[in-house]
Amino acid sequence: VVARHKCPTWPTGFAEDNLGVVTGSGDHLFRVNPGGLTPYPFTNAVPDFGWIRSLNYTRDGTILVAGVNGVFRVKDGGSERFSTANGLPVNEALWVCEDTSGVLWAGLAGVVARIEGNHVDSWTHDNGLFDNYVRAIIPDDNGWLWFHSDNGIYRARRDSFMVGGHQAERLHCEVFDGKDDVKNLE
Repeated sequence: VVARHKCPTWPTGFAEDNLGVVTGSGDHLFRVNPGGLTPYPFTNAVPDFGWIRSLNYTRDGTILVAGVNGVFRVKDGGSERFSTANGLPVNEALWVCEDTSGVLWAGLAGVVARIEGNHVDSWTHDNGLFDNYVRAIIPDDNGWLWFHSDNGIYRARRDSFMVGGHQAERLHCEVFDGKDDVKNLE
């Protein structure tokens, strides 16, 4: 045990930036240190995350926050928010991660979003996504995006989401619904 901390809400995610471990609890970010939890030091107003669903990090140490009020990038005391006001189809985010190209992938309530720079594309069951309610997305080293959803695990080729720089009209997802379906590479 490194430290024990009393917290009125349970931690919903952990991530690490260049200064150490950060945790999300309720609607706040905290630094974890041996003396306890300290509020994350924002240089401007504290972002309105809503309930934080998960945390992740990028190659440059940016903390990614998936919250009820959108997708957030947090770094060096500043923050940037993606919401319905600037392109997300819905605000409620369950998961956000970065792939090796720097593209963000978000599992939202009812849709998966791809965020590149400030441009957002999205997919649902209507255009080939196996399940709309995605709880986690993991890009692998072989060009696949793996999805954990309410209806199981599935994957899709990362390059199949965009065709010629435009959003693909239809996706093909491979569903894994049994213990014999997921095999290793050997």
